[in-house]
Order: sequence, then structure tokens, then C-alpha cells
Amino acid sequence: MGAGFLEFDSLLYRVLALLVVVTVHGYVQAAIAGMLGDRTARQRGRASLNPLRHVAPLGLLMTLFGPYGYGQPVPIDPAALGGRRSRAAFLIYGSGALAYLVLAVLLGWASYGMAGWGSHASMTWIETLAKGLVDYGFQMTVYLVFLNLLPLYPLDMALWLRARRPDAGESLLPSVDKWSQLVLVLLLALPLGERMLQPLFLWVSRLLLSVYSI
Repeated sequence: MGAGFLEFDSLLYRVLALLVVVTVHGYVQAAIAGMLGDRTARQRGRASLNPLRHVAPLGLLMTLFGPYGYGQPVPIDPAALGGRRSRAAFLIYGSGALAYLVLAVLLGWASYGMAGWGSHASMTWIETLAKGLVDYGFQMTVYLVFLNLLPLYPLDMALWLRARRPDAGESLLPSVDKWSQLVLVLLLALPLGERMLQPLFLWVSRLLLSVYSI
């Protein structure tokens, strides 16, 4: 299962999958931030299950190139997190990676169960839509688990590193963010991204398949 540039037959599934997974990701991070005393994300409407609150236009555009993309970064106020802001920020942004991981396990299990549904020709349009959403959602969440380990804006690792030292190089951040996001976009838009992520996805798929088949 994969998708290349402008494969419109699977584009709807990829878009829907991204909307679902970034909504869960953003909602979980906003909820954890609120539990730790920072209501910034909640005040900006991120503690919501409305996908429009979480999707990033450029991140959504990346679905043209494959089953990946990203959402808007969840804002936090390090000053509201107290003296242990590095640990608190880790819990907030780490919860997003954990959300992706849990979704990957659940969607992988659902995809495994749907494998016996037969060909697309024998399924209703609802079954086809559900299977496409689950299959591409599974692949997308696995990709996002690994992508968020990269220190590139607006991925979680970059946001956590910034939150640890919010006063360091503040004047440089807009420029750094711009070039960091450009690197991320090029990584996803060029074949390099798929060549890097596909082996990781296949490895996780085989691992989970061995668990599901027990």
C-alpha cells in the first residue's frame, strides 16, 4: 500500500485519514497541557474535535505526495508550566507521539480484520471508504510516529526542544522555522521521504501482524 504524486484514486482516503489523526493528536496535546496548568491551547480552540482547528494547509497539501502530512503545532506557554517546564513540555508533545502510536496499533488491527473483506468491486461504497480510511490512516500514523522524532518545525521534537529553552535565540525563530519547514516539505514531497519511511512502515507492519495473528 502506498501512494505517489497525484494519485487521485486514493487522495480522498489520505485527506480524511490526515484530518482524523491530526485532530486526535492536537486534542490530546491540548488536553494534557490543560491538565498541567497551561490553558493556552484550550483558549485558542485546540481542545476540540473539529478538524479545522488542527489541520495545517501546507500539511494537508502534503497528502498529494503520499500518505503523510502534519497539523498545526499546539501552542504552549512555558511560563505557565512552572519550574519543570522541560518535563511538562515533554509530556505534552510526547503525548502526541503516543496518540499516533495508539492509533497505529488500533488502525493496524482494524486493517488486519478488514483484509478478508474481498476486492473493492465486491464492497459497498461505505465499506470501500472505511477500508481506505483505515488502511491509509494506519500507514500515516506509523509514518508520523517516526517523522515526529525529527527536529523539524512544526513537528513535536522541534517544539519540545524549543519549549525547553524558550528564551534562547527567540529573534531567530521565525527564520529557523521557515527553513526547517522547507526541509520537511522537501523531505515529504520528494521520493527520498517515501524511500526513508516505507521500510520503517513495512517493519512495523510485520511486527504488528505477528502480534495480531497470535
